[in-house]
Amino acid sequence: MQKILLLSVRADYGGGPEHMLSLMKGLAQYRTFVVAAPLGQTYTQRFAEHATLHDLPFRRFSLGSLLALVRLVKRENIVLIHSHGKGAGIYGRLLGWMTRRPVVHTFHGFHYKHLPPLKRYAYLAIERLLARCTAVALNVSASEAAVCRQAGVLRKTKNIVVPNGVILGPERHPRPRAKGQPWILINVARHETEKGVDGVIRIAGALTRRGLDIELWLIGDGDQSVSLKELASREGLAERVRFMGFRDDVPELLQRADIFVSASHGEGMPLTLLEAMAAGLPAVASDVVGNQDIVEPENTGFLFPLNDAEQGANAVARLMAEPLLYGRCMRTAQERARSLYSVNVMCTRIEGVYRELITNMKMEEKNAQCRST
Repeated sequence: MQKILLLSVRADYGGGPEHMLSLMKGLAQYRTFVVAAPLGQTYTQRFAEHATLHDLPFRRFSLGSLLALVRLVKRENIVLIHSHGKGAGIYGRLLGWMTRRPVVHTFHGFHYKHLPPLKRYAYLAIERLLARCTAVALNVSASEAAVCRQAGVLRKTKNIVVPNGVILGPERHPRPRAKGQPWILINVARHETEKGVDGVIRIAGALTRRGLDIELWLIGDGDQSVSLKELASREGLAERVRFMGFRDDVPELLQRADIFVSASHGEGMPLTLLEAMAAGLPAVASDVVGNQDIVEPENTGFLFPLNDAEQGANAVARLMAEPLLYGRCMRTAQERARSLYSVNVMCTRIEGVYRELITNMKMEEKNAQCRST
């Protein structure tokens, strides 16, 4: 089978590595995969079960690594390169230019407005240049694609929106709530600034100050874990917040929770939010790119203004107080996940992109041979 090279500069917990793993599993009958990513991280062993591995530095560019990738492409007879995320996009598109292989690039979030002016200018200039080396740019949501177009990084390349997909779990049904049983709010994210876990804690604090009985489960870890625990204490939540670390049983935890809460500063299309929908959880999420594509107010949950904990708490409180609203959001969330965000649909669409590019490359090679004879 033809070999595809998947590139990522991270293999820790996150949507990008999980997306890559879904592709390997979903397209195993059509493609052989080689993965270039940092070794010794959470997803390394998972990748190894489905692909040949090649080491890359963690979130860092290296000229030596780029040249090693050139040798890898030639040695393994790679026919197509698919890069995932900003750092991998630099490797992948330079690699495609150097080896004359078609490149697919998936952004997995396109964030630049928070950067200082000089860094913002440099980043956009690099992305616009690399677009010339990109056969197809994939966006995981329509709102992400709109941001990319606005920034001018899609002018020189074909653009396709392929939403993320998740594995669908058992259908969720309304269940009786015992007297005195707290509502379980859940968030699944790395503990980094852009994920806004501090905002989720502030929402929980606002709810408890209103006398509402909640418990918050935080699934994840990261550089901000210590400061987040301190914030939980200041909010009076020391006994109500469970810091559970990274877990392999997230689907089971989602089934036990009541409401998914996200205060992220920006997304591509968050897999954790899709997984929550697939589990039948209403979502209360910040009104930012990515979340906007998934959450339909009063049908699958609520959107609230970024950094506005009181508005987020208002949305959670409505779901807690209105059983009919909660039930509608639960049913609709699961229906939307099943109809729009199946991992099988995602894999089928991306395989179509691969097939078209490989066919075009072979035709160009054949035409070149004809011209030379």
